Amino acid sequence: MQRRKFLKISGLGSISAGLIHSFLTGTRAENSQDEKNLSLMCEPTTADILGPYYRANSPLRSDIVPEDDNDENTVFLSGKVLTNDCSPVEGASVELWQADGESEYYMQAPDFRYRGTFISNADGTYFFNTVVPGHYLNGAQYRPAHLHFRVTKPGFRSIITQLYFEGDPYISIDPWASVPAAALRIIPLVEVNTSEHKHELNFDFSLDIITGTEPELPEFGGDIRYSNPFVSSLNIQSVSDELIIYAAEVLDIQGKLILSKYRLNEQNVSFKTDALRAGLYFLRLKTSKGIGVFRIVKTD
Repeated sequence: MQRRKFLKISGLGSISAGLIHSFLTGTRAENSQDEKNLSLMCEPTTADILGPYYRANSPLRSDIVPEDDNDENTVFLSGKVLTNDCSPVEGASVELWQADGESEYYMQAPDFRYRGTFISNADGTYFFNTVVPGHYLNGAQYRPAHLHFRVTKPGFRSIITQLYFEGDPYISIDPWASVPAAALRIIPLVEVNTSEHKHELNFDFSLDIITGTEPELPEFGGDIRYSNPFVSSLNIQSVSDELIIYAAEVLDIQGKLILSKYRLNEQNVSFKTDALRAGLYFLRLKTSKGIGVFRIVKTD
């Protein structure tokens, strides 16, 4: 099976790393030649929502299927972690978490079922043995089947993203899978029917190199809950007593400030959003644990 190539796409896919960094720092890149050169390299993998089911410290293992799972819809997932100039990245942490074939996430299971971490090899490779995740209801509609990933290594911007499967009937109505930024993350689930697994998946992650003294994205995503997608209001809540929200901003995909609240010292913040058009926005928070940017989606 050929490794999936990363091609530069227009629209949301091209704002994944540089624009988010400008949101973190409050500045915008002005070197158009740098963006032009980036188009000739491996495009940094676009982000997706963290979701509510992430658990830190998943065990180092490539087989994430529990021994008592008899699901025959098995998958061998493999690929590489690359830099944005297409060089292999050794020692990157690739975390995978997902629902099982019956659409169940296991948040409290001591064996961290359907969760694992792989440290990329010298040539950047990683792999997992897993099963095809099921569809589950998100409000009134089903989410497409998906795999969650968090890819990290010092010196690179972290990736939080999801992979989807070609032909899934729920992609077109899903607010995250249907955006242009997700196009390269909708991949074929190839049926192989070997003695070891029924399907194969292949995907390469491309990490954006941090240059100079650019800061890493603060890792407090698990301490924040926010309505996503949102309709008439956007509600943000800290789920940690140690995380205090000092300021909150909503920006459009061009980085224009749309809504803001400052001089806060709160754990709960809300915005009225009836006047906003449906589409992709960014939520920027200044907190007691640093500044973070999150993708959010407005639906009608």
